[in-house]
Amino acid sequence: MFRNITVLTAILALTLLSTPKNLNAQGDEGVKRWTISAYGGLSMAVSGRGGGFLGSFDISSGYRPMFGGSISYDFTPIVTGQFTLFTGRFENENSGDPAYTNNYFGYQVRGIVNTNNLLQTYTITRSLNPYLFLGLGVLNSDLEAAGQPERSFRAVIFTPGVGTKIYINNWVDFFIQYELNFTRSKQLDGFVGDNNNRFGAVNAGLNFNIGKRGAQLYSWQIQERGVPLTQEDVDRFNQAADRVTTVESRVNDQQRRINELDSKIDSRTSTLESRINQLEGRQDNYDERLANLEQRVEDNAQRGRRGLDVDDAGMVRNLADGHYVQVFATTNLQVAQNVRRNTIEMMRGVLEVPESMVFIAQRRQFYEVFIGVFTQFPETANALRTAQGTHRDAFVISFPRPMHLRDVYRDIRD
Repeated sequence: MFRNITVLTAILALTLLSTPKNLNAQGDEGVKRWTISAYGGLSMAVSGRGGGFLGSFDISSGYRPMFGGSISYDFTPIVTGQFTLFTGRFENENSGDPAYTNNYFGYQVRGIVNTNNLLQTYTITRSLNPYLFLGLGVLNSDLEAAGQPERSFRAVIFTPGVGTKIYINNWVDFFIQYELNFTRSKQLDGFVGDNNNRFGAVNAGLNFNIGKRGAQLYSWQIQERGVPLTQEDVDRFNQAADRVTTVESRVNDQQRRINELDSKIDSRTSTLESRINQLEGRQDNYDERLANLEQRVEDNAQRGRRGLDVDDAGMVRNLADGHYVQVFATTNLQVAQNVRRNTIEMMRGVLEVPESMVFIAQRRQFYEVFIGVFTQFPETANALRTAQGTHRDAFVISFPRPMHLRDVYRDIRD
């Protein structure tokens, strides 16, 4: 009796699914809508896993083969209706558990949502069409358990799942899916526990698409999203395009002007940097000249502090240690004074105060014309070179004198 009810229910479901064929005959032109499928896989009913994706039994059945088939109809490229039949067996996985065998047969009506158009997954690849589904139906069981009489019963089964179709050609698709089956029964494993039993399943199979030669299954067709345009929409679009062109032209013109200004600014900046570098060079030169002048002032101050006293006759009684340029020597004081006056004029522009640095010193019967005193030997160079322009035998003499010449110059140092 129970099996007869099952068969009648299956025939009724097939009849209901076949009615849209005539109602939508005109819409079938150019597409396939009907699919017959066959599949196989593994059921998963494991105990002690806290109700995960592997199902939940009180007495574990483990992984068992299951088989099934279905017939489907594509109402739209997104929505598909399906009637599916499946069968398999549960039995105790471990020899130490209470023995049981449950040969089950089920059927469901399922609603499938194809994401190829819904989520536009075709933008990734057009060879895959992922889908989601929900099913509601009846699970019929023939249970044999140790120590219990054989019995048959049925339970409502609710199934969510996910899968994907893989395109082979317009006639055949391959598919793989996972489902988790929730039942309204606590005794699928022969043991009445606290919670309803549930089991998972992984299946793979083939879809055979039925329809006109060359036509594509409706759920594989790409539905580009769009809205019909009116002439008003076209006019508005053209006006917007013209405005975009105008704005783009203005932006390009402004960009050109900005580039020209940038070029001018870069040129002026380069010119200013060049002038700054020149001014910095001149400043460095002035700093160097100022330092030289300050050094010369300090040298003159030191020479003044050394105290070479020149009397009215242009003569110096004592010579300090240092370097001197000896210009001329004579036994006639008046001749020596004439040479001193000429040398003073000659040294203008070379020495800052030539009157205090050009003098006459008497050594025995000789009157000698000197330029000095210089603290460093190189300082004598300009004065020596200028003096030799007139007195070619001018030379540099330094005090104190060597030991063997000190007696010769003793009177000029006393």
